[in-house]
Amino acid sequence: MTDRAAVERMTFPREEGDADGFVELANDLLTATVAMYAPGEIYLVRIDNWFDWKWRGFQGKTLGALGVHNYARLVIPPFHPSRVVRQQHLVQADSGYEDDGAGDPLHVKVPSQQALKRWVKNLAPAVVLAWIGGDSESAGRGSAMIYAAKPLPEHGVEDGVWSSWYASFVRTGEAWELDRTDGLSKPEVRAMLTQGAATRG
Repeated sequence: MTDRAAVERMTFPREEGDADGFVELANDLLTATVAMYAPGEIYLVRIDNWFDWKWRGFQGKTLGALGVHNYARLVIPPFHPSRVVRQQHLVQADSGYEDDGAGDPLHVKVPSQQALKRWVKNLAPAVVLAWIGGDSESAGRGSAMIYAAKPLPEHGVEDGVWSSWYASFVRTGEAWELDRTDGLSKPEVRAMLTQGAATRG
């Protein structure tokens, strides 16, 4: 369980083959997202290795800036379950986010037509789903993708709105640099990284 503060530091579970610099950047993005959306549930998914921005292609028509779309059209990206190294499910409690084990698997083997109807809205009314690519130490590159959703009844949006974005990083010497983004601009991602980095111990 994590200790909830004004802004709580959120972290992906570590695995062998992780590059410390990249994982800290992914944690910064995750932390900033949770601070922004205050979800009731969080799913953290470790994919076996790097994945590209095209995995963010299963969501529907853009309605506005910052990757905001119709919540009802958000579909769980169809990673094959064999690529999933680990999944962690966190639930919001009075004292912070509690580890609820793996939760129901997000990625299951289903026919392609059924995969396009696996709506995120069926998971929870307010949820963050975050994916991180593994083996970043040897590959010298890393990827992270986040879907965040919450209902907005005060604005007359019954199903709510959701945002999604992708960011990849490459190692240059000893430093990790932002390489490609999708769903958010590089300045927007850098702003989130700065916000999340402020919670580092």
